[in-house]
Amino acid sequence: MSNFYRHAKGLLAAEKSFGTKAYFFLWLKILTSAAIIIYFIRKINLSDVVRILSTADIYLLSLAGLLSFLNLFFQFLKWRLISRECLGVDSPKKLTLSLMHGIAAASFTPARLGECVGRKLALPDTSLLQVTIATFVDKLFALFITICIGTAAAILYLHFIENVSVYLTLSLLIVFAVCLVFDAYLITHQSLWNSFLIRQLKEIRLLRGVAYKFSLLKNLDSKTLWYSMLLNFIFYSCYLLQYAILIRSFAPEANFIDTLWSGSLMFFAKTIIPAISIGDLGIREGASMYFSKQFGISELAGLNAALAIFIINIALPAFVGMLLLFKKTNA
Repeated sequence: MSNFYRHAKGLLAAEKSFGTKAYFFLWLKILTSAAIIIYFIRKINLSDVVRILSTADIYLLSLAGLLSFLNLFFQFLKWRLISRECLGVDSPKKLTLSLMHGIAAASFTPARLGECVGRKLALPDTSLLQVTIATFVDKLFALFITICIGTAAAILYLHFIENVSVYLTLSLLIVFAVCLVFDAYLITHQSLWNSFLIRQLKEIRLLRGVAYKFSLLKNLDSKTLWYSMLLNFIFYSCYLLQYAILIRSFAPEANFIDTLWSGSLMFFAKTIIPAISIGDLGIREGASMYFSKQFGISELAGLNAALAIFIINIALPAFVGMLLLFKKTNA
């Protein structure tokens, strides 16, 4: 309570020093932090954490935990690349805070809608719309990689697990390959971002007044877009490897290729199913249990792995992001 009282006094003092706008952002930070605390207290049961720690191979669990730092590093590289080109921001400190604030704000909002607001908090000289546009570009490439790998895994699953006709699955693979090449060329071609998209936005009456804000996309050349694609592929691969290691930590007998396969299907299902839950809770766990069972892996291992992914990659970074919000407020 003493810490909360000290933070509250800091907020009141800041009101006099920085004015209405700063006062609004300070209270936005304190409300975000409160929401994170309440959310995780309600969602994370201590019994789940104890069960995970007691049933897992502690060495593999530790390795998966260390990979979370690598995940954060690649997320930082992705965000720094887009921010440097689109927002003109290249400060490692600002972008680290922006990323961590975004993770914190996204953790308790459906479909991670709060991430744009969180990222904006550390970039006071950039408008929320500009940060939202840059975040959209960043997430688009991550979405593309997840859907591409997930679709390929789903087609192979239909053939090898569900015994769908080879003629059908081969046809699907051919159509998928053609669409993959076309879409990859489209989203990495700079003319899509710096001319076609902006012209189309100007045709929409509601967006005509803010279409000029999208001019920041003109800085996205093909080299930058392909580099973003590569970073997102590495990030996805690291995330998938982390999930596979977690499955093996709970089910040592599981085939490693099967764990990667089931993980790609789980991430795919989590992506295409509408995000009606907060933090994707329930969707992730349900998909993990289902696909684990299809590959002869214990459903409990799938559940524990999904919960561990949530705790390691969402809950803990969100908690750190919340602490950074308080630290900046005090400063």
